[in-house]
Amino acid sequence: RIEDGPYRSTVEERTGALVSARAQVVFAESELRRAKRLYEEGILARDAYERRDSEARVARAQVQQLEASLERAKVDLEDTIVRAPTDGIVLEKTKRAGEVAVPGGFSGSGDLLSLADLSEIRAELDVNEADLPQVRLGQRAEVTPDAFPDARYAAEVVELAPQIHREKG
Repeated sequence: RIEDGPYRSTVEERTGALVSARAQVVFAESELRRAKRLYEEGILARDAYERRDSEARVARAQVQQLEASLERAKVDLEDTIVRAPTDGIVLEKTKRAGEVAVPGGFSGSGDLLSLADLSEIRAELDVNEADLPQVRLGQRAEVTPDAFPDARYAAEVVELAPQIHREKG
């Protein structure tokens, strides 16, 4: 997510401009009401009244224009947010700010980062040939990594890929 990028500042600038423009509308409509009253009393000339009417219409149009511009800036800001399909931990950033990522381009060209989904950890294990008849799909197991002998993970056998490793027997 781009926290302080140009899109965020654009949204803030346009929000401020919209607040100012709305205040201008309030002022212009107040002036228009005053001018209308004076015109109806014969104190104010028609062209002066029409000028106030025009100023009020211009102020309202500016508000509409700024509202549309602000909505576009919000969409642009939203488009800068990268959402992953799952929760996880970023393992590697493959692009930096300003680099081009082309979805569907050559291998890896569209990748922004590598993400690890920790809700499902997979382990690939070698089973001794003598123990193979005791292993079956759906069987519950417990995995203890060599690097962390105190850590224990509940597991389930989800795939059997019987391949022979001559070196390991």
